[in-house]
Amino acid sequence: MLTPAAYDRAEALAEQGLPNRLIQACRPALFNHINYPAHAASSGALWRWADAMHEGRFEDDFAERLGSLTQEEWAWWRQIARAARALTNGHPVTPRGALARATIAYRAIRARLAPPALVVEVGPGSGYLTALLGLAGYAVYAVENAQAFYLWQSRLYGALFAEEFCDLALNRYVKGRIVHMPWWKFYAPDPAALEALPVELVAANHVICEIHRDAAAYLIRLVSIWRAPLLIEGWGSEALNGADAVQATLRRYGVPPVAVEGSERPADLTVTLAEVLAWQWEFMAGPPISADERWWHMLHGAGHHG
Repeated sequence: MLTPAAYDRAEALAEQGLPNRLIQACRPALFNHINYPAHAASSGALWRWADAMHEGRFEDDFAERLGSLTQEEWAWWRQIARAARALTNGHPVTPRGALARATIAYRAIRARLAPPALVVEVGPGSGYLTALLGLAGYAVYAVENAQAFYLWQSRLYGALFAEEFCDLALNRYVKGRIVHMPWWKFYAPDPAALEALPVELVAANHVICEIHRDAAAYLIRLVSIWRAPLLIEGWGSEALNGADAVQATLRRYGVPPVAVEGSERPADLTVTLAEVLAWQWEFMAGPPISADERWWHMLHGAGHHG
């Protein structure tokens, strides 16, 4: 299992051979700017990233954008919830907001592309889009630059996919269907090996405006070489980079983004919000909301997100 200390050593070793401007571009820029914690000193802290960045959205997103779940999606939700709860130990978390948003993006991908196509996800956050894609049979490269999120994702993907999962923070060679890639393996001075990948879609949800402008340009350049659709479920916070500036880079490389409208609903929706909430309450033996979400609700109320 990848530990915080092992990740930090691998990152420091990689940085010895990289130029300063590349390293600058790959810092978690928005998190540093807004003082959001993105580094874990110990494995016991990783529960804090199990359902992060979408607090207060769950009920509204489910009702307005998901409607209901298919039986297949609901089976995956419960499988993911069991894995997450087992991994969060003394601070049990069942995914809600982050999983709902991931399902919106998953449906948009499924409507455009069938498994086992190769999808690259940049900035997986709590990791649930890659989890859903993997359970559906896609091949996925998941790329993350924030240490704490990376470590949480690594545990989640390992629990869900076992021998099909390959973490490249320590491994040198790709040997799995679900490939976890740290920033220093993705943002490379010579990305020829990446350019040759048969990528069929790139997902960059709630991240394209949050990364450094040079990291965004690097990603968009790769997408133009792959000639793959760039799916954007949300632009992310514009505290660092406005959507207009990112769109100018997209135009420069001839990459038209694919917006997710939340309208790609399957025909066989049967599992209602009430059923999901009842299961979550029973599964958690009480209110299913996490400590982060309780804090958010106290300050802002449900449905609000800044």
